[in-house]
Amino acid sequence: MPIYLNLLILAFFGIVAVAAGSATSTHAVPDSYLVGGFVLIAGGLFYTLLARFWAGRGTSAEFERLKRTIHEIKLDLDALRHGIVRVHDAVQTSGGSPAKTGGRDVSEIVSEVRVLQSLVEKLHASRNQEKGAVTPAPAAEVAVSEVAVAATVRTAPARPAATVATGLDESQILEFVREGLKADRVDLYLQPVVSLPQRKRRFYECYSRIRAEDGTVITPEQFLEIAAREGLIGAVDNMLLFRCVQLVRKARTRHREVGFFCNISPNNLNDRTFFTDFVEFMTQNAELAPHLFFEFGQADVNRFDAATLRQLGFLANYGFRFSLDRVSDLRLDLRTLRERGFNFVKLDTALVLKSIRGEKPTLDLRALKGALDRTGLDLIVEKVENEQSLVELLDYQLDYAQGFLFGEPRPSPEI
Repeated sequence: MPIYLNLLILAFFGIVAVAAGSATSTHAVPDSYLVGGFVLIAGGLFYTLLARFWAGRGTSAEFERLKRTIHEIKLDLDALRHGIVRVHDAVQTSGGSPAKTGGRDVSEIVSEVRVLQSLVEKLHASRNQEKGAVTPAPAAEVAVSEVAVAATVRTAPARPAATVATGLDESQILEFVREGLKADRVDLYLQPVVSLPQRKRRFYECYSRIRAEDGTVITPEQFLEIAAREGLIGAVDNMLLFRCVQLVRKARTRHREVGFFCNISPNNLNDRTFFTDFVEFMTQNAELAPHLFFEFGQADVNRFDAATLRQLGFLANYGFRFSLDRVSDLRLDLRTLRERGFNFVKLDTALVLKSIRGEKPTLDLRALKGALDRTGLDLIVEKVENEQSLVELLDYQLDYAQGFLFGEPRPSPEI
């Protein structure tokens, strides 16, 4: 109750007490004070009852507020309890433990998200440098989108063979790449690598294709140079790299004895932050090593610095193996390659046939094959396009072959 009302009530009863005392007094002043005191006491009692009434109203309102608050807290607790039960049930269903989700270690998922975050940050950094670029989405927001895309790669239904876009100029290809990156339409394609002479599929090489909204695609031959010049190739490479890892996981769950070659471009090698995070991620997932091989171009291998060699050494120590690709110089230091973790050497069919068909062959393919065998390296001849080329190569007891003769690159869900 407001203090000024308290004072007014006390003053009122005081005046009434004095007036009542004066009115009833005929002989002595003490009688008036006695009556006035009685009235004052009665007024005090009335005031106390009135104050309690006002206080009771305030307490009742506060009590109602407390009841509402308690009810809201109870609802929150019920929601939290329900969430905990769902998480527990999911863990039990997956056969995991509190430290696992869906049968996978939490640390594994965290590492994966860190790699993905580097991918996304690089993508949006590149986009933000373009003219008229909008403010990039927060990394966490995009990372969720990318995780969804990675999951879609594993579960998407097969699509008809895509039509390759033709007749595009550089500006149209660049717009194609930009739109594909913004809409998460960088697809993973696989081409088989077969053992010889049985032609049994043993490995797949991973390629990227960028898809338009109408389903047409552009190939690396069309976009690589342009995307690299515009600073976008790193984002394409990183998406391909991450989806290769997702694909290997799927293959492992089905107990398939198959391996995948994934190209590591100079863009990834030169990005120290990303490459360091990637190496850390792969060492925490060493169970993928028997199924995942990283490819490096010969020119890039020749430029490896001490830091890069050290990082690759970490991967090799955890069982990961490498492949030498885009070989142009046949003077190979096989022993050094083997010591660095290389298991495969890829040679272009055109280079091999040109070297062995001349009057004075520049390549002794049998001697090279023997040296590879002694060092523990397997030879893959790629871009085998027809039976005639294959017949010429079979005389040299090659290990593996790859090319359109054995299968063209197809979207990964179809494999």
